[in-house]
Amino acid sequence: MRTSRLVRHLGNVFLAACLLLLIYLATNENDTDSVASKSFEGRGGKLSIVRQNIDDDLYDEDINFIQNPWDIDSSQKSYVPADFSSVNESEVEKFEVDEVVVVMVAQDEGSIVEYNNEFVETLEEPDKPDEVDVDDKDMLRENDVIEGNLVIDRSDDLIMTKNESLEKLGDIFSASVDSPDSPYYTAIELLPTLKKPPSDINEPGEFGHPFRIPLKTGIALSAVISQGYAQHGFNTIVSDIISPHRNLGDKREEECKTAKFLRPLPSVSVIICFRNEAYSVLRRTLYSVLETVPESLLKEIILVDDNSRSGSFGDALKREVEELSTIVSLVRSTETLGVARSRLLGLKNAKGEAVAFLDSHCECYEGWIEPLLEKVRQNRTTVAIPVIEIIDKETFGFSVTPTKTIQRGGFDWSLTYRWIPPSRERFSDPDSDPLSPIPSPTMSGGVFVVDRKSFIETGSYDDGMDVWGAENLEISFRTWMCGGRLEIIPCSHVGHIFRNRAPESANLETVLHNKKRIANVWLENYQDVFFKRLPYAAEVNAGNLTARLKLKAGLQCKPFKWYLETVYPELYIPELNPKYSGAVCCKFGEKAQVCIDTHNSDAIPGRLLCVDSFEDALATQQFEFTRQGEIRQTGSRDICIGAKGSKVEVQRCSFPVLGPDVPSTQRWNYTENHTIVNLETKTCLSASTTKVWLEDCDKSSKLGQTWKWL
Repeated sequence: MRTSRLVRHLGNVFLAACLLLLIYLATNENDTDSVASKSFEGRGGKLSIVRQNIDDDLYDEDINFIQNPWDIDSSQKSYVPADFSSVNESEVEKFEVDEVVVVMVAQDEGSIVEYNNEFVETLEEPDKPDEVDVDDKDMLRENDVIEGNLVIDRSDDLIMTKNESLEKLGDIFSASVDSPDSPYYTAIELLPTLKKPPSDINEPGEFGHPFRIPLKTGIALSAVISQGYAQHGFNTIVSDIISPHRNLGDKREEECKTAKFLRPLPSVSVIICFRNEAYSVLRRTLYSVLETVPESLLKEIILVDDNSRSGSFGDALKREVEELSTIVSLVRSTETLGVARSRLLGLKNAKGEAVAFLDSHCECYEGWIEPLLEKVRQNRTTVAIPVIEIIDKETFGFSVTPTKTIQRGGFDWSLTYRWIPPSRERFSDPDSDPLSPIPSPTMSGGVFVVDRKSFIETGSYDDGMDVWGAENLEISFRTWMCGGRLEIIPCSHVGHIFRNRAPESANLETVLHNKKRIANVWLENYQDVFFKRLPYAAEVNAGNLTARLKLKAGLQCKPFKWYLETVYPELYIPELNPKYSGAVCCKFGEKAQVCIDTHNSDAIPGRLLCVDSFEDALATQQFEFTRQGEIRQTGSRDICIGAKGSKVEVQRCSFPVLGPDVPSTQRWNYTENHTIVNLETKTCLSASTTKVWLEDCDKSSKLGQTWKWL
C-alpha cells in the first residue's frame, strides 16, 4: 500500500507539473504589457482576473505562496480558492493591490453560514509554548534525509537493508536485532501505513513553520479569508496552500524517540467525525494519521460525516476514500447527530481493540499513537491523552510543548473546560521522571485513546447530549469517579486548531442542556454551585436522565466529593452565601460613582485593577468577599485582587492552588467604616474617578476610601 500510494502521488505531481507548463505556454503565447483579462475555472468555482503591467519582482516577493497548480492561473499568478462550492455571478467584489486588480466572484450567499454566537463558549486553547529555535535539519524524522531542498523518507531503504542483511547473516543477525521472538517491536514493524511523499523544505508550513499571506496579496483576499473564518473558524486559504502531507519533523525528547514498546500493543480504530469541515483540513487530519500510525497497529480509519451540507466536497472525499478503501471507510448520517452521537456511530462500526477519537482539524505528530496504546494496554480503564499542541488558526504554525510546561485539564463552576498549570508536585522532586504520565482532572476531548470494550462498558458517550458542549467533562467525571483514570502521555503530541467560534449548530440552549445533564447526574451536593453560576440553566430541559443514573449506580461510582478532594483538590469551591458580594463601589458627591473593574472577563494576571462607572450585573465588576478575606472575581477564572506595593493588581488566586493559606497580599479587611484594608501593606484601597491604588488610611477624610457592596 505504501509503494502504490507513492507511485500514484509522484504520477499526480508529474501530471500537475505538465499541466502547469501547458497553461503557462498557452497563456503567455500572446502576452503583452497591456491589460490582460481572464476567467479561470477552479474546483467548483470561478475567479475572474484583470491584470495591468505586473512587475516580475512582485511575483517572487509577494505571491510566491502559490503551490497547487490546480488552483492558479499561471499567466496571472493569482490564487484561486479551492473550496468554492457554488457561484453567484451577480456577487462580485473588487480589490486593488498596487497595479494588480483582482475581480473576485464571491461564493453564493446562501452557502455562507450566518452564525449567531449567543455567547456560546468556544474551546479555549492552552498557553502557547515558547518556541525553541531548532534548525530544520536537526529535527528530521528518523528515516528522513535532505537531498538538496527535498526531504525524503528513506524507510524503504530500511526494509531493503534488513532483507540484504538477513540473506548475508542469516539467523544470527536476525536473533540479535529483529527477531520475531524479541519482546519489543522493531523499527520496521512500526513503519507507518503510508510513506510520506517527498517535500520541499521551503514549501509553506513545512516543519510546522507558520505561513503568512503576503500583506499586499492579503488585501485582495480579505473577503475570502473572512469567509473562511465565518464558516470554519480559521484561515482556509492558508490551509489550502499548505500540503496535506506536510512534514512536521520531530522535536520530541530523545527518550521519546528511542523508546521501545513491548508486544503486543492493541490494534486501533481511529474515528474522525466532521460536519461541514474545510476539505484541506480534513485531508491533512486523515493523512497525518495514515503517515504516522504503524500499519501493524492500524485496524481502520472511520470517517463519520455528521450530515454535512450537500455539495461540500462530497464527491472529492468519496474518491479519496475509494482510493484508501482497504483501510478507510466513510459513514454518513442523514441527520445532525452532534459530537456525542456521531462518535457513538463511529464506535458502533469500530473493530479495533482500542479506539482513538480525533477531531477533524488535527495533525498527528511523529510517534503519537504507540505511547497511548501502551498506556491503554497497561490499564484498560485509563483514558490516554496526548499533549494537545496548538495549530495556529491564522498561520497554521505548529508548536511543540516542552515536558515541564505541559498543562492539565480542569474546569470552572460554570462547567466550562479550562487549562490549568502543571502539577507542582510533579516538578518538586528533582529525581522525578518528566516523561511519566500526568494525571489530569479533565480532558479537552478533541483527541484521546481508550480500550474499546472498557469504554463501552463504562458508558462511552451520553447519547442524550445535543450537538456540542461539555461531553468531555461528562467523560472526565465518570472516568475518575467510576474506577478509571485520565492521563496525559508526554511523549505523544497531536496538534489541534482552536477555532474562534463554536460549531455552527451549537447555541446557548444546547450547551446548557448538556451541562445540566452533567450537573444533575454527577455533581450531587455541588450542583447548587453550578446553578448559582449559571442560574438560567435551571430553566432548561435536561431530558431523561434515568439511563445515566442507572449506569452510575451500576458502576458503583465514588461521590463527587471524593473527586474534588482526591483528583482536583486545588479547585476552589465557591461559597453559596458569601458575607458580601456584588459590585465594590466608591461614591464621589451626589452622582459620581466608580466601581473596581477588571475590564476583561478573562482578566490577565499582573494587570492593574481599574475603575469604571457602575453597570448593573456587569461580570467584570462582580466580586465576592470570601471567608478567607479574599476579594475574588466570581467569573470563570480564579481571579483575586492583590497588593503589590502601592499598586492594586489583578492576580491569580493563590488559595487553594498554592496551598491552604491565603497570602496576606490577597487578604483584605472590610471595616465597619466601609474602608477596605490590605493585610500585607496595612493601607487602604483608594480611588479617584480614573484609577485605584493603595495609600495610608485617612481618618479625617474618607473621600475615595469609602466602599460599598452594591
